[in-house]
Amino acid sequence: MKVELPLEFPDGTTPVTCRVSIYDSSSGKKVGVGSLMDKASAPPLPPGSIYMEEVHVKLGEELYFTVGTQHIPFGASPQDVWTELGRPCGIHQKQVDQMVIHSASDLRPRTTLCGDYFYNYFTRGLDILFDGQTHKIKKFVLHTNYPGHADFNSYIKCNFVIYCSELGGSFEEVHNSKQRAITPSTKWEQVKEILGDCGRAAIQTQGSASNPFGSTLVYGYQNIAFEVMKNGYIATITLFQS
Repeated sequence: MKVELPLEFPDGTTPVTCRVSIYDSSSGKKVGVGSLMDKASAPPLPPGSIYMEEVHVKLGEELYFTVGTQHIPFGASPQDVWTELGRPCGIHQKQVDQMVIHSASDLRPRTTLCGDYFYNYFTRGLDILFDGQTHKIKKFVLHTNYPGHADFNSYIKCNFVIYCSELGGSFEEVHNSKQRAITPSTKWEQVKEILGDCGRAAIQTQGSASNPFGSTLVYGYQNIAFEVMKNGYIATITLFQS
Protein backbone atom coordinates (compact mmCIF):
# COMPACT_ATOMS: atom_id res chain seq x y z
CA MET A 1 0.00 0.00 0.00
CA LYS A 2 1.40 3.37 -1.02
CA VAL A 3 1.61 5.91 1.80
CA GLU A 4 1.88 9.65 1.14
CA LEU A 5 4.43 11.54 3.20
CA PRO A 6 4.38 15.32 3.74
CA LEU A 7 8.08 15.58 2.86
CA GLU A 8 10.05 14.58 -0.21
CA PHE A 9 13.68 15.57 -0.83
CA PRO A 10 14.75 17.00 -4.23
CA ASP A 11 16.29 13.66 -5.25
CA GLY A 12 12.94 11.87 -4.73
CA THR A 13 13.82 10.18 -1.43
CA THR A 14 11.84 10.56 1.79
CA PRO A 15 12.86 10.51 5.49
CA VAL A 16 13.23 7.21 7.32
CA THR A 17 11.95 6.76 10.87
CA CYS A 18 14.82 6.34 13.31
CA ARG A 19 13.01 6.49 16.66
CA VAL A 20 9.48 6.14 18.07
CA SER A 21 8.73 7.37 21.61
CA ILE A 22 5.73 6.08 23.56
CA TYR A 23 4.56 8.05 26.59
CA ASP A 24 2.77 6.37 29.48
CA SER A 25 1.18 8.79 31.93
CA SER A 26 -0.05 6.08 34.30
CA SER A 27 2.01 3.46 36.10
CA GLY A 28 -0.93 1.06 35.94
CA LYS A 29 -1.05 0.92 32.14
CA LYS A 30 2.27 -0.92 31.80
CA VAL A 31 2.80 -0.03 28.16
CA GLY A 32 5.74 -1.93 26.72
CA VAL A 33 6.74 -4.99 24.73
CA GLY A 34 3.73 -7.23 24.27
CA SER A 35 1.24 -4.65 25.57
CA LEU A 36 -1.48 -2.98 23.52
CA MET A 37 -0.22 0.23 21.95
CA ASP A 38 -3.60 1.95 22.31
CA LYS A 39 -3.05 2.01 26.07
CA ALA A 40 -0.32 4.62 25.66
CA SER A 41 -1.22 8.28 26.14
CA ALA A 42 0.70 11.55 25.95
CA PRO A 43 1.47 13.30 29.25
CA PRO A 44 -0.96 16.13 30.15
CA LEU A 45 -0.06 19.69 29.19
CA PRO A 46 0.54 22.28 31.93
CA PRO A 47 -2.56 24.29 32.96
CA GLY A 48 -3.14 27.21 30.59
CA SER A 49 -0.85 25.81 27.91
CA ILE A 50 -1.59 27.19 24.43
CA TYR A 51 0.19 24.37 22.59
CA MET A 52 -2.14 22.95 19.91
CA GLU A 53 -5.09 25.05 21.09
CA GLU A 54 -7.82 25.31 18.47
CA VAL A 55 -8.00 28.64 16.67
CA HIS A 56 -11.46 29.00 15.12
CA VAL A 57 -11.83 31.19 12.03
CA LYS A 58 -14.93 32.76 10.55
CA LEU A 59 -13.94 34.08 7.15
CA GLY A 60 -13.82 37.86 6.87
CA GLU A 61 -14.75 38.31 10.53
CA GLU A 62 -12.49 37.18 13.37
CA LEU A 63 -10.29 34.61 15.10
CA TYR A 64 -11.45 32.88 18.26
CA PHE A 65 -8.89 31.21 20.57
CA THR A 66 -10.19 28.33 22.67
CA VAL A 67 -7.64 28.80 25.48
CA GLY A 68 -8.74 31.92 27.34
CA THR A 69 -11.61 32.45 24.86
CA GLN A 70 -9.96 35.45 23.19
CA HIS A 71 -11.63 37.05 20.16
CA ILE A 72 -9.59 39.11 17.70
CA PRO A 73 -11.57 40.71 14.85
CA PHE A 74 -10.31 42.44 11.75
CA GLY A 75 -9.72 46.12 12.50
CA ALA A 76 -8.42 45.48 16.04
CA SER A 77 -5.52 47.63 17.23
CA PRO A 78 -2.04 46.57 18.42
CA GLN A 79 -3.15 47.35 21.97
CA ASP A 80 -6.16 45.03 21.55
CA VAL A 81 -3.90 42.21 20.35
CA TRP A 82 -1.39 42.85 23.13
CA THR A 83 -4.21 42.57 25.68
CA GLU A 84 -5.61 39.34 24.21
CA LEU A 85 -2.43 37.45 23.18
CA GLY A 86 0.31 39.10 25.18
CA ARG A 87 3.69 40.28 23.98
CA PRO A 88 4.58 39.28 20.39
CA CYS A 89 7.80 37.39 19.75
CA GLY A 90 8.88 40.10 17.31
CA ILE A 91 7.82 42.74 14.82
CA HIS A 92 8.47 42.37 11.10
CA GLN A 93 8.34 45.53 8.99
CA LYS A 94 6.67 44.69 5.69
CA GLN A 95 8.21 47.68 3.92
CA VAL A 96 11.76 46.42 4.53
CA ASP A 97 13.20 44.07 1.89
CA GLN A 98 14.88 41.81 4.43
CA MET A 99 13.03 40.59 7.51
CA VAL A 100 13.83 42.73 10.55
CA ILE A 101 12.80 41.35 13.93
CA HIS A 102 12.60 43.99 16.66
CA SER A 103 12.34 43.65 20.38
CA ALA A 104 8.86 42.55 21.40
CA SER A 105 8.76 45.35 23.98
CA ASP A 106 8.72 47.87 21.12
CA LEU A 107 5.10 47.93 19.94
CA ARG A 108 5.73 49.61 16.58
CA PRO A 109 8.48 49.46 13.93
CA ARG A 110 11.30 51.95 14.29
CA THR A 111 10.60 54.22 11.33
CA THR A 112 9.45 57.81 10.98
CA LEU A 113 7.10 56.98 8.09
CA CYS A 114 5.44 53.79 9.25
CA GLY A 115 4.61 51.15 6.66
CA ASP A 116 2.59 47.97 7.20
CA TYR A 117 4.05 45.71 9.87
CA PHE A 118 3.56 42.25 11.36
CA TYR A 119 3.27 41.02 14.92
CA ASN A 120 4.95 37.59 14.96
CA TYR A 121 3.62 34.97 17.39
CA PHE A 122 5.92 32.04 16.60
CA THR A 123 4.68 29.94 19.54
CA ARG A 124 1.10 30.25 18.23
CA GLY A 125 1.92 29.73 14.54
CA LEU A 126 0.46 33.14 13.76
CA ASP A 127 1.41 36.45 12.15
CA ILE A 128 -0.81 39.55 12.28
CA LEU A 129 -0.42 42.32 9.69
CA PHE A 130 -1.30 45.90 10.70
CA ASP A 131 -1.91 48.86 8.43
CA GLY A 132 0.98 51.27 8.96
CA GLN A 133 -1.26 54.34 8.88
CA THR A 134 -4.42 53.26 10.74
CA HIS A 135 -2.70 50.63 12.96
CA LYS A 136 -5.62 48.25 12.46
CA ILE A 137 -5.43 44.54 11.56
CA LYS A 138 -5.44 43.89 7.79
CA LYS A 139 -4.45 40.22 7.61
CA PHE A 140 -3.80 37.08 9.65
CA VAL A 141 -1.27 34.47 8.48
CA LEU A 142 -1.64 30.93 9.89
CA HIS A 143 1.27 28.45 9.63
CA THR A 144 0.99 24.65 9.45
CA ASN A 145 4.74 24.01 10.01
CA TYR A 146 4.95 21.12 7.54
CA PRO A 147 8.43 19.86 6.56
CA GLY A 148 9.46 20.95 3.10
CA HIS A 149 8.53 24.62 3.53
CA ALA A 150 10.96 27.52 3.91
CA ASP A 151 9.48 28.43 7.33
CA PHE A 152 9.59 24.89 8.74
CA ASN A 153 10.38 24.90 12.48
CA SER A 154 10.20 28.70 12.68
CA TYR A 155 6.61 28.46 13.91
CA ILE A 156 4.65 25.99 16.00
CA LYS A 157 1.71 24.62 14.00
CA CYS A 158 -1.43 26.73 14.26
CA ASN A 159 -4.24 24.29 14.99
CA PHE A 160 -6.87 26.25 13.06
CA VAL A 161 -10.45 25.29 12.23
CA ILE A 162 -11.86 27.41 9.39
CA TYR A 163 -15.59 27.64 8.85
CA CYS A 164 -17.16 28.88 5.64
CA SER A 165 -19.07 32.14 6.21
CA GLU A 166 -22.26 30.86 4.59
CA LEU A 167 -22.72 28.39 7.45
CA GLY A 168 -23.54 31.22 9.84
CA GLY A 169 -24.31 30.67 13.51
CA SER A 170 -21.94 30.69 16.48
CA PHE A 171 -18.57 28.94 16.61
CA GLU A 172 -20.06 26.27 18.86
CA GLU A 173 -23.03 25.60 16.54
CA VAL A 174 -20.83 25.26 13.46
CA HIS A 175 -18.23 23.19 15.32
CA ASN A 176 -20.87 20.76 16.57
CA SER A 177 -22.29 20.36 13.07
CA LYS A 178 -18.93 19.00 11.80
CA GLN A 179 -19.63 20.51 8.38
CA ARG A 180 -17.22 21.92 5.82
CA ALA A 181 -14.34 22.75 8.16
CA ILE A 182 -10.76 23.25 6.96
CA THR A 183 -7.91 22.25 9.31
CA PRO A 184 -4.09 21.94 8.97
CA SER A 185 -4.53 18.31 7.84
CA THR A 186 -6.93 19.25 5.01
CA LYS A 187 -5.18 18.76 1.67
CA TRP A 188 -5.64 21.02 -1.33
CA GLU A 189 -7.95 18.66 -3.22
CA GLN A 190 -10.26 18.60 -0.20
CA VAL A 191 -10.21 22.40 0.02
CA LYS A 192 -11.39 22.60 -3.60
CA GLU A 193 -14.24 20.23 -2.79
CA ILE A 194 -15.33 22.59 -0.01
CA LEU A 195 -14.75 25.99 -1.64
CA GLY A 196 -14.82 25.10 -5.35
CA ASP A 197 -12.22 25.71 -8.04
CA CYS A 198 -10.55 29.14 -7.87
CA GLY A 199 -8.65 29.07 -11.15
CA ARG A 200 -4.93 29.38 -11.76
CA ALA A 201 -2.40 29.85 -8.97
CA ALA A 202 0.32 32.43 -8.44
CA ILE A 203 3.85 31.06 -8.01
CA GLN A 204 5.72 32.00 -4.83
CA THR A 205 9.46 31.36 -4.95
CA GLN A 206 10.26 31.78 -1.22
CA GLY A 207 13.84 32.66 -2.19
CA SER A 208 14.58 29.58 -4.29
CA ALA A 209 18.36 29.94 -3.83
CA SER A 210 18.10 29.22 -0.08
CA ASN A 211 15.08 26.88 -0.22
CA PRO A 212 15.96 23.40 -1.59
CA PHE A 213 12.26 22.46 -1.82
CA GLY A 214 11.45 25.01 -4.52
CA SER A 215 8.45 27.22 -5.07
CA THR A 216 4.90 26.97 -3.74
CA LEU A 217 1.53 27.83 -5.28
CA VAL A 218 -0.89 30.44 -3.91
CA TYR A 219 -4.64 30.12 -4.58
CA GLY A 220 -7.02 32.93 -3.71
CA TYR A 221 -10.69 33.01 -2.71
CA GLN A 222 -12.81 35.72 -1.16
CA ASN A 223 -11.30 36.55 2.25
CA ILE A 224 -8.73 33.73 2.16
CA ALA A 225 -5.59 32.60 0.28
CA PHE A 226 -3.88 29.20 0.47
CA GLU A 227 -0.16 28.61 0.00
CA VAL A 228 0.17 25.00 -1.18
CA MET A 229 3.29 22.85 -1.42
CA LYS A 230 3.93 20.57 -4.39
CA ASN A 231 2.74 17.52 -2.42
CA GLY A 232 -0.70 19.10 -1.89
CA TYR A 233 -0.24 20.05 1.75
CA ILE A 234 -1.18 23.54 2.93
CA ALA A 235 1.85 25.58 4.08
CA THR A 236 0.18 28.83 5.14
CA ILE A 237 -3.26 30.42 5.07
CA THR A 238 -3.72 34.19 4.76
CA LEU A 239 -6.99 35.69 6.00
CA PHE A 240 -8.18 39.14 4.93
CA GLN A 241 -11.32 41.18 4.31
CA SER A 242 -12.24 41.59 0.64
